[in-house]
Amino acid sequence: MEDVAAVETRSLVNDLEDLLVDARTWADAEFTYQKTRAGFVAGSLRNALVLGLSAAVLGLVLLITVSIGSTIALMPILGPWGATGLVGLVLALVIVLLLRAAARNWRDITAAIRENREGEG
Repeated sequence: MEDVAAVETRSLVNDLEDLLVDARTWADAEFTYQKTRAGFVAGSLRNALVLGLSAAVLGLVLLITVSIGSTIALMPILGPWGATGLVGLVLALVIVLLLRAAARNWRDITAAIRENREGEG
């Protein structure tokens, strides 16, 4: 009998107030979660950029070292100009291959964006 009496005394206003309190609690929890998530992403992005930049700088130093070392090693065989030309040619070939790969990726990105825009319109 108590349950029936409790149900009869509840009102729609009380239910709406409870719903509002629950919605506020959920919104506060969601805001806190998203704020924590954004902080984590920002920190991770900063670390990734610092590590990536460090790797790029060290990669450049390595490339310079290998280029100079290869040129010096090839000098007795090809002479100074031949060694420099061969190392430069190999580096130019690598650059061309990297640029072609970058252009292919760029075309894929622009095609995907165009498809997305055409699908929306």
